[in-house]
Amino acid sequence: MNPLYALFALFVPSVALAHEGHLHGALDGLIHPLTGLDHLLAALCVGLLARGTAARTLWASFVGALALGLLVGAATGGYALEAALSVSVVLAGITAWRAPAGLPLAVVLGVGLVHGHAHGAELAGGGAAFATGLVLASGALAALGAAVAAGAPQTSRALGAAIAVAYGALAFA
Repeated sequence: MNPLYALFALFVPSVALAHEGHLHGALDGLIHPLTGLDHLLAALCVGLLARGTAARTLWASFVGALALGLLVGAATGGYALEAALSVSVVLAGITAWRAPAGLPLAVVLGVGLVHGHAHGAELAGGGAAFATGLVLASGALAALGAAVAAGAPQTSRALGAAIAVAYGALAFA
């Protein structure tokens, strides 16, 4: 068996079922961004995009868009967003690799809204504690990515490209 297939098989549940049945409280909200591969990579890419003078603005925009997406998703219900989540991770990785002027803010807002909406749609019966944990952990991951970008801009570009290629291969293979 090809070792790449085995590696792919390890991540299929994370990619395909990243948003099923985990909304129980603040601890689940804190843990999900660390265990949901799409969310982990999206938040890190947002941080990788936050290099230069706009770092705080991009970080705050992501956290705000994530919270807004949670509210909209909770209010409107949901539908399958797995493809949009996957596209958002790949787009964020590509943008972290080669970010044309003005595009990072649009990507950051889109990533935050899509990921927030996906979880907000599952909060119909409550879940404020989960939402709070999710926003806090996502903000921390984005801050970690921003620290990498500030300390090693070339490394952050390479990581963005690697995330886009690797996640794209996992999600769309």
